[in-house]
Amino acid sequence: MDALDAPGIAVLPARPVAAVLPARAVAAGAAGAEPGGPTAAGPRVPTDEPAPLAALRILADAVAAGHRDPFDPAVPLILAAGPLAGSGAPGTARVAAIGLSPLSGTVGETRAEGPFGAALRAAGASLLVLTGRAARPSILLLHNGSAELRDAAELADAGTVAATDALRSRYGARAGIAVIGPAGWRRARAATILTDRYFPLPRLGFGAILGDRNLAAIVCLPGPPAPAPGAVAPAQYPATPAPVAPAQDPATPASEPATLAPGAVTPAQDPAAAAPGGAAPVAADPAALAAIAARYRAEQPANPLTAWQHEPPGFGVWPYGAEPGYGAHRNFADTATAAGDGLAPDRFLARYRQAAPCPDCPTDCLKVFTPPAGPPVALHQEAVAALGPNLGVEDAGTVLAAVAACLDAGLDPVSVGGTLGCLYEAAERGRLPAGWPPCGFGTDPGPFVAAAARGADEFAAALRGGAARLAARLGVPDAAMTVRGVELPPFDPRIQPGLALAYAAAPTGPRYDAVEHDLDFDPGHGAPHCWPQLRELGLTAPEPAHRLDAARADRTAVLLALWSALDAYGICPYASTPTRPLSLALIGDLVAAGTGYRPDTAALLELGAERLRRQHWINAALGVAEPDRLPYRMHAEPVAAGAHAGAVLDPDRFAAAVARLRTRLGLA
Repeated sequence: MDALDAPGIAVLPARPVAAVLPARAVAAGAAGAEPGGPTAAGPRVPTDEPAPLAALRILADAVAAGHRDPFDPAVPLILAAGPLAGSGAPGTARVAAIGLSPLSGTVGETRAEGPFGAALRAAGASLLVLTGRAARPSILLLHNGSAELRDAAELADAGTVAATDALRSRYGARAGIAVIGPAGWRRARAATILTDRYFPLPRLGFGAILGDRNLAAIVCLPGPPAPAPGAVAPAQYPATPAPVAPAQDPATPASEPATLAPGAVTPAQDPAAAAPGGAAPVAADPAALAAIAARYRAEQPANPLTAWQHEPPGFGVWPYGAEPGYGAHRNFADTATAAGDGLAPDRFLARYRQAAPCPDCPTDCLKVFTPPAGPPVALHQEAVAALGPNLGVEDAGTVLAAVAACLDAGLDPVSVGGTLGCLYEAAERGRLPAGWPPCGFGTDPGPFVAAAARGADEFAAALRGGAARLAARLGVPDAAMTVRGVELPPFDPRIQPGLALAYAAAPTGPRYDAVEHDLDFDPGHGAPHCWPQLRELGLTAPEPAHRLDAARADRTAVLLALWSALDAYGICPYASTPTRPLSLALIGDLVAAGTGYRPDTAALLELGAERLRRQHWINAALGVAEPDRLPYRMHAEPVAAGAHAGAVLDPDRFAAAVARLRTRLGLA
């Protein structure tokens, strides 16, 4: 079989030094290539900066060259591992995906926790740059800094669980595995890439790009030589099987090895590339990394947030007990009702199975549950809120089944929740076309997830477009709770103006983890243990959460830059400053121990702002308008009851604060 039919694959070692192109890659327009195939030289490779920033420069080059459609094969989709992935330090188990989002049409960047980032580096790369399109469903196999394609006809349209299990059986426990589901093959704009069974690259639709490019999966193999597919016993999820070397399968056609472009340097020649046997690049100070890890383990149980994340049922079940107006309820329209007893923590504990741990981190944020139907599922912080109270669904089993169905289909639960919230509201207004299934708040979302994943009719296609497109189709634009076409996270911004500003200003669209939440610094609702960290940033603490003014814009600019810097280094905010054990000082120590360079606070903030500026520049090149409002509801409908009653975002003050924040960060 052909090793590569069309795609251009640049594999950039730990400190990028060259583009490595696959065998038989051809230039655009040549025989056998899809439009937008690779050139012989590969992308321009930035050096001496964290991989996620280098990825933004590569993407900007493609946009500047006129490639602006997310589905254009010449637009790179890039997987990037930070310089600390695989280092053994807590809070560093992350990988990012960077490209143009099919959901928003703007710059997109999303992150997954879990082992895949370390696996990418152990396979000899910090960046994987994908362009072009395969001629048939394929697996991309990355090993020792080189890439090849293998046939994957058996994975076309498979669910993510079946695909992951098949690849785990074939390539063994140490492989890093990223797959798409049936939603990706149908180019659903909320299609995700699921890594290592439980860790999605959420939102933004990058699974649709892999489906469009005929890539069923990406498999990262540590150490030489690359194993052939073999007869290894299937892994039993969610447990991790013991490492096993796949046996040679003589029935499987061999693939051609990848070759180098002229002048390229192999990863083995790069002193920062993966060590033999698939080890991560050597840290600058392994003893310091070990000391940081020991300190984190000692402090984690005493920190109220990481202790909450660690104890079952985990941070994914927060909607129960939250005040009205804190989370989304009935598409953000109901701010007088709290979550019911059907979503109480004990209802989830009854279905708790085990943790889905990130490598080298003791916090174990993600918890695995057994739904009434479907495979075991790990809950992140947003899924229950998005598919439960947001849809008026108050039963833990129903919500777990819906989350499991989303992830097995390769769909993002938050975007699905936002889209169905729009659908249910439109239904209750009597705006559904004839022939569409009846629904409304409280309807089980499961059948609609199945329709979005595999349906072939107009209704299914409308669901796959996301909330903004659905609302336009139904004539209810005010029912789309979106910014830049991306569905809002299920944390209501009316009561947290800094979070609201981040929703509007973040170039990639609204994220709940772009900035620490305002309530953590509030004198009545906050977490006093974190206030000293805030003061180290030059900010006052405590600070009333509901205040929206110029000072809020200034505070949010600092906090947004801080967590943007964490994204640049691939450091997890769920382990980090200002509320968790990795303090500002420890972040500097961690980067120094891993890379030899110690950033101070000013350098961290500048790095974070630079990352946001690069994202903004890409959007500017795309001609994207910058929003200065959230959905109308957030500016016109105050919270109705509870501790946050009356909270609403004044539209004029909000627009002024967004403009000030953008100016502070250089995004104007």
